[in-house]
Amino acid sequence: VLYHAVMLGFAAIFLLPFYWMTISAFKNNAEIFANPVSWWPVPFRWDNITLLLTREDFPFLRQFANSVFYAGSVALAVMFSCSLAAYSFGCLRWRGRNLVFGITI
Repeated sequence: VLYHAVMLGFAAIFLLPFYWMTISAFKNNAEIFANPVSWWPVPFRWDNITLLLTREDFPFLRQFANSVFYAGSVALAVMFSCSLAAYSFGCLRWRGRNLVFGITI
């Protein structure tokens, strides 16, 4: 029971910045920097998200699409090259294979 309580405490510590980042998207600047801290926005400001998605000088959706394309392309390229290397290490016999495998690992 103590182990689970400690792990829940660590999980809360690690998840708190993500919660703060998400909730801060729905606050104005005064609420974000208020002292004492406001853990829930009153009122919920959806216009921040609308402004983010509709600003012409900051094309968020285009930049997001570029990031998804780049990350997806790199992930596919790594999967392809790693599968070729795994096949080579697992099925083919060649001189220096163990040395190269050890360096790779």
